[in-house]
Amino acid sequence: MVLYHVFSEGLPVTAASGEFLRHLLPFNGPFAVLIFFTVSGISLSIGYLATHDNSILIANAASRYFRLAIPILALCLAVHAAIEFGLLAPADQRMAP
Repeated sequence: MVLYHVFSEGLPVTAASGEFLRHLLPFNGPFAVLIFFTVSGISLSIGYLATHDNSILIANAASRYFRLAIPILALCLAVHAAIEFGLLAPADQRMAP
């Protein structure tokens, strides 16, 4: 998903290259989201479906949230630092997706 945002939407070399990369599996963001939601849904519900215990579903959802929130926060901070240090151009100076 990160590859899609960086190379297909955020910083494509050219508009045509960004469009081309969207068709390659590592750069296909919508497909990555589909896989993520499918795997997450199965992993969160498998314990509940086996036991029908609501506490398992709640505990899995809560723990998964924090496991994902920390890496997302780290990546957001890294991008913010890159912008602050001038490694990325301001949004109004970047090529339109």
